[in-house]
Amino acid sequence: MPVSVVAAWVFCAFVAILTIIQVAAIAGAPLGAYLWGGETPGKLSPKLRRSSVISVLIYLVFVVLVLNRVAVLQLFSGFWAGFAAWVVFVFITLGLLSNLSSNSKREQALMLPLMLGLTVSSLLVALGI
Repeated sequence: MPVSVVAAWVFCAFVAILTIIQVAAIAGAPLGAYLWGGETPGKLSPKLRRSSVISVLIYLVFVVLVLNRVAVLQLFSGFWAGFAAWVVFVFITLGLLSNLSSNSKREQALMLPLMLGLTVSSLLVALGI
């Protein structure tokens, strides 16, 4: 099995963890200190809950694009599959940099390992190795 296929499934596992965290926060779990810069201890505000919904939808698009790149899904191929995988990598890397700059130690403790895993796995998928 190619490295990129394994990396795609690892990416999906990390996204599943992030999705569970975001859905719990959307449902009212007191995870505010771990998300969105940690500025809202306790439950997220309605605005941040909406932002979490958008994040989950973006995660799902990223999963589709990553699985398409390794041909688990076959929506489009060639240049566009590779291009989309690089777009995912860039956005994930920006998320990693955002978490690195967070003032919330709790957010960093939770999100940095997840974002690092997503960054490495999305890079391997984009490279197609």
